[in-house]
Amino acid sequence: MISGVKAGRNENFELLKSRYKPLLNDMAKSFEGSGAGSKDDLLEEAESALLKAAISFDIEKEGITFGLYAKICVRNALISARRRSAAKKRREAGEAKKQEFKRARVLESFGNMSADEILGRIESSLSPYERRVFEVYFSGRSAKETAEILSSSERSVNNAVYRIRTKAKELSGLSPK
Repeated sequence: MISGVKAGRNENFELLKSRYKPLLNDMAKSFEGSGAGSKDDLLEEAESALLKAAISFDIEKEGITFGLYAKICVRNALISARRRSAAKKRREAGEAKKQEFKRARVLESFGNMSADEILGRIESSLSPYERRVFEVYFSGRSAKETAEILSSSERSVNNAVYRIRTKAKELSGLSPK
């Protein structure tokens, strides 16, 4: 069966997968609460590891069974999935903190002005086109949606957004004029 998987015969892998299904399910279930993903995601990761194990298993080598080798490979793959997930969460948390810090810095640079005063100050520095882009784009629309609404090109919208951000930074004193 392993030789068939190595030769690329899908039916051999399906047979192998059905034989190891209880192991794959148990291992995926045991990692489910670890933050590595849903049981379905983990099961998919486990099946992929089983395939890699079958392809890389040395049939000629004595003293190790495929079952043990597969179990180790699947477990290692699920541990790696958990680590990737944890690293992604740490990166996202770090990015969120960085964005929060930037926002706080921008607001501090405007002194004791209210949000309405800050927006008014920014808007008064914009051209009529930039003001229309500001209203549509910063209400949560994408550049493409904004371009469609304003009957403009996406590139023009992106350029206007860049100019708006530059002007806001200049007004806040965070960027040299």
